[in-house]
Amino acid sequence: PNPAWSIGLVSAVFGALAAGVTAMLICRSGSDMLHQSRNDLHTTEPGAANAICCVGGVVGSLLFAFTPAMWSQSVIVEVYSLNAFFLVFIFLLTYRWIYRPTNRFLYATGLVFGLGLTNYQVLLLAALPLLIAIMLRDRQLFRSFVIVGIPYVLVIGMMKKGYLSGISHPTHVDAFVLMSLNLLVLTTAYF
Repeated sequence: PNPAWSIGLVSAVFGALAAGVTAMLICRSGSDMLHQSRNDLHTTEPGAANAICCVGGVVGSLLFAFTPAMWSQSVIVEVYSLNAFFLVFIFLLTYRWIYRPTNRFLYATGLVFGLGLTNYQVLLLAALPLLIAIMLRDRQLFRSFVIVGIPYVLVIGMMKKGYLSGISHPTHVDAFVLMSLNLLVLTTAYF
């Protein structure tokens, strides 16, 4: 009926989607763990394993949805329910990439991570678990991330020390130089 009501509804929908994606993550990871233990121990029947995974996913997602923090932020007009959706979706895509490493899941994770950063920048805290997951799964890719990240760390460190005080308010020339440096590092890391 009006924009405020519509935005409140969107906040509730993304809170519900965050709970749904949490259920998917719990079901998938539980299924993989039970499948691996079934192959090792031969103790769990397939029907029972599926029921355990479904019940675990539903219970876990309901516990997540009805926590006071998640519930309170999903019933008001705020950015946190959308941020929770992005965070859980990033973790689901990362989990899928860990078990089925294809570039498609990695690109989707990067896209969702970038979209989530446009909503709420606290999502940057999820970068460390993502880097650890990449390091544990693919050392070559992690090495490329480190090579690309070194200039950023150096520039941020130099800005904090005051050596690059002019970059705090960059001109078009400074931005062009930084972009050129970034492209040089990216192409060097790629090849």
